[in-house]
Parts: sequence; C-alpha cells; structure tokens
Amino acid sequence: MDRVPRLLILTAGLCSLAIFNVASIHPFNGSTVQRLTTDGNQKQHPAWSPDGKLIAFTVYLKGKVGLVQMSPGASGEPSDWKHITPLDENPEYEPSWSPDGKRIVFVHVSLSGTDGQLEIHAMNADGSDSKRIVAPAKRPAQDEHPSWSPDGKTIAFTTTRDGNQEIYLCDADGSNLRRITTHNGIDSHPTWSPDGKQIAFTSSRFGNMEICVMAADGSNIGRLTNHPAMDYQPRWSPDGKWIAFTSTRDGESGSYEIYIIRTDGTGLRNLTEHPAIDKDPAWSPDSSRVTFVSSRDGRSDLYSIDL
Repeated sequence: MDRVPRLLILTAGLCSLAIFNVASIHPFNGSTVQRLTTDGNQKQHPAWSPDGKLIAFTVYLKGKVGLVQMSPGASGEPSDWKHITPLDENPEYEPSWSPDGKRIVFVHVSLSGTDGQLEIHAMNADGSDSKRIVAPAKRPAQDEHPSWSPDGKTIAFTTTRDGNQEIYLCDADGSNLRRITTHNGIDSHPTWSPDGKQIAFTSSRFGNMEICVMAADGSNIGRLTNHPAMDYQPRWSPDGKWIAFTSTRDGESGSYEIYIIRTDGTGLRNLTEHPAIDKDPAWSPDSSRVTFVSSRDGRSDLYSIDL
C-alpha cells in the first residue's frame, strides 16, 4: 500500500531552499539485529506505541489488508497478534499513534467496484470507535501517510486534493484543514520533530526523491539528503537527534536499505547493510532501536536493530 510515486523532473521550486552538508557514511558494523516476526506474511508500516509495549503494523493475510498489534517481546507468531481492524473488503493500513497512546490514525481504503478512495480514519488503540476524520475533497482525492503531532493536537498527512501529492495539516478531529506545501512536485511521508516545530518529509522537487525538512507551518524548507537515488519514508527519532529513512542509494538492483542521518545533515550511516529489501523504519520510544520490514529471510518480516 505504500506506493512510491513516479518521479518528476522539476524546475526551480517556489520556495528558497537550504542545502545541508552530508558527511561520509559510517556503517553500523556489529549492530544487533533481532527478528520480531517469523510467519513471512507481507508487512508494512510498523509503529511503536509511546510506552513501548506494543507495535502496530500493516499485514496482508489471505488477500486482505488490515492492522494488528503485538508485544515486541512476544514470539511474533500470528497467534500473538491482536487484530484492531477487520480483514474485509476495505483495506486499512499505515498506523500512527497519538502521543498519549489512546488513539491511532490510519488509512482506510473505501472500495467501490474497481475504484478505491484513500481516507484518513482514527480509532481507539483497541480498534473501537473507528471513523473517518478528514472530510472528502470536492473532487476525488487520495489521503494517506498520516502522522500525529507530539502535542496530540494536529495530524499531518499527504493528499492529492490539489491535483498532486501535497502535505496538509488538520486538527486531531479532522477539522481546520490547511495546506503547508505548494510545489508542483511530490511532497509526502511527513514526520514530526519531537518538539513539534519541524516536519521532515519526502519530496521530488529536486528531480528525484529526497528527504527535506521544513517548519511546521511549511516555511523554511531545507534539503537534508542529496543523492541521485531515491530517499524516502523519513522517521524522526524521539530524542530528536536522528532521522531514519529508506534509500536505494547502494545501487544494486532491488536494494533498499535503512539509513540514519543527523538533523543537520551530518553523520549519514547505513544501518542495515544487507542485500535484501529493508524498508519502513520505525523508532523505539527510547530511540535505541529501529524496527523495519525486511525480506532477508526470504519473505517479509519485522526486524529490529540496535544503534
């Protein structure tokens, strides 16, 4: 469900852009990697609860897509999972926890025949009280990649309601919609800094997908990565020191790695260093581990790596 849009070749942007310096790569040799699930069903979008007791993620089972939770200390088998959305004709994916751990915002696909509408929904952490929170656009649009702000008052998300992918904000109840990016490129995957003052995101405004940072109101856009490969899916660490992201910069066919970079653009590190597909990074609440989805054992499972 996490689609990487086709890239656009862009002319100069509408905003003035700061470019950060990128340091040399220092691989995390010797880091401990732990396999968290072993069933091999396709998974995406892991997200830790704020108290560190649960991981919510997207899972594909028997042709259906839904959200489950599990304890990071459990066996990882499906018998240890709690389904928090039904596995039915309408896929639901990409969870983001509220900072108090009481609510989860996610994407709901409303299907009508062969057509699908991506909507932002929210529910209690146990799956109850699920409902759409962002009102539909005046024309067909796709809303996805929701991210809850650290103070719990605001949700950032990506939408095509203006014709291309832009980042919007809304209040936690879905009201007070406002657009904060205004470029003709693709802007997606917003993630908040722990103090709520900045948002990191993926953008194609430079001709390929890069990690950018902006103020929470959409001003002062800066480019954090600068590489001809694709960098996307940024996730800000809870301690505010690092941004993890998925990258194809290692050049091998089908190679996806998890990288981390300091928020000033220094300290770029390949965290996973594996020929398999490693993607969808998620930080533990204490910023000591990054959980990700990997095909390194032949299928699709959750793994965790220590920093």
